[in-house]
Amino acid sequence: MKVTRLAGAMALSFASVTASTAFASNYQLEFLGEKIIASGASFGGTTIGGLSGIDYNKSTGQYYVISDDRSPNARFYTLDINLGATGFNAINFSSATTIKDINGQPFAQNSLDPEAIRVDPVNNTLFWTSERDQNGDPWIREMGLDGLHKNELLTPAKFKRTTATNIGASTNRAFESLTFSNDGNTIYTATEQALIQDDTLSDINKGSNARILVQDVPRGDVTPQVISTREYVYPVGPVAKGDGAGFEDNGLVELLNLGNGNLLAVEREFVSGVGNTIKVFEVDMSAADNVAEKQALDGTETAVSKELILDFDELDLLGNRELTFAYLDNALDNIEGVTYGPEIDGYQTLIFVSDDNFNAFDDGIDGNGDDQFTQFLAFKLKPVPVPAALPLFLSALTLLAVARRKTA
Repeated sequence: MKVTRLAGAMALSFASVTASTAFASNYQLEFLGEKIIASGASFGGTTIGGLSGIDYNKSTGQYYVISDDRSPNARFYTLDINLGATGFNAINFSSATTIKDINGQPFAQNSLDPEAIRVDPVNNTLFWTSERDQNGDPWIREMGLDGLHKNELLTPAKFKRTTATNIGASTNRAFESLTFSNDGNTIYTATEQALIQDDTLSDINKGSNARILVQDVPRGDVTPQVISTREYVYPVGPVAKGDGAGFEDNGLVELLNLGNGNLLAVEREFVSGVGNTIKVFEVDMSAADNVAEKQALDGTETAVSKELILDFDELDLLGNRELTFAYLDNALDNIEGVTYGPEIDGYQTLIFVSDDNFNAFDDGIDGNGDDQFTQFLAFKLKPVPVPAALPLFLSALTLLAVARRKTA
């Protein structure tokens, strides 16, 4: 998503959605390191920028990042990332592949808005999303590693924009996210914020009820179709650092399957003059209502529950920044993508990437802290340790229960 666009005012009133029961997150993130690429850097005749999604192909060890360039040069890159126990050793771009339309041709200018990319664990193809802005409906499509179109999932009608202004995904706030289930036969995406008919957009006073869309993945040579659809309400948080004076926005920009039945969610806040706030949550959908049959939310729904894993404001990024980029004023850029990396010290790693919106890179002279850069951040994904006394406490409860049964 481009964070420089102004949000339209809405005068509708919406009922509050019930949150699921709170839970304690199973994970914590341990910071490994940062790697910055200056905006304006080039590779293969293209400008490196707009990196809105990233995924790791474990079978090849390569990474794919998608650029949200809306020109006929819409593309994804193949990367080699060397990540070690002390952070990034190297990030090298190895290829740039043009994304093609259903006719095998480059897309027309502004006819797409690439946002998320995932490797299909079954067929080793690539699934990707387009947000489309005001120029059309959002989609999930499948392409080969050569960028050629293979298939498309049908977007449910309630997500599509019509001539009416009160239906569909809000402009520039549609499908930013994508992830597969463990077996690869189910795919998840979500609107960045609420559908127009569901709720208002996030602001300093309230959040926004987005929808997670869950679909079966069509396999084989099939006509694009929705085989099975489920939808869940995701409560995007309010804008935390705004004052209501300028552009302020908070949205759900990425999902990642955690493998335990839950999802990892990334919320990205942007406030003019302040910058970005990035928060990572664990999401539990087990008690949430399936709202797929509802054209509009009515306030009786039970949403997914989410628990904060990390607020990136807790990181000392400026203090740990490599000398080459130490003058940069912003600790965080516009983080939009996350993927798994290699295991390090027995722990799974996560790699995040930012979309620099193709904005000018700070040269260290003008002192303009609003300039952007492409940022990679790496973490260890570690289970939350069980308190040492807890097993003894649980054992004592079990023994007490057995003793009571014997004396009853």
